[in-house]
Amino acid sequence: MFKNTFLLIIVLFLSSCSKNSDEHIVKYLITDATTKVYIEYKNSDGEIVELSKYFDSEEDSWTYSLSLREGEIFFVSAYYLESNASAKALVLVDGKLVKEKKSENEPEKYIIVSGTVPY
Repeated sequence: MFKNTFLLIIVLFLSSCSKNSDEHIVKYLITDATTKVYIEYKNSDGEIVELSKYFDSEEDSWTYSLSLREGEIFFVSAYYLESNASAKALVLVDGKLVKEKKSENEPEKYIIVSGTVPY
């Protein structure tokens, strides 16, 4: 009985040590904008960072990548002030699109993309 319990403990310990597969690369992306866009996002330290970026054309983009564990929260938002503008916010997990939102001609309306990293 002791031998089986000891073996079970070793197996559980080894399986818990090799559990790095729950880490995922999360990428925030802001595209389709032709104006100054105000961006907020959750960084790898869990802090909300604020910045602004001027987009010269719709091909211009902003990205930020971080590593998050399954179940952790991701968050990115954007807004613009010009009435004849647009912006799109996307979140990709391990290269696959998870969520996206777009705003056209809606100044000062926040585009918010948030959720949790899937299991």
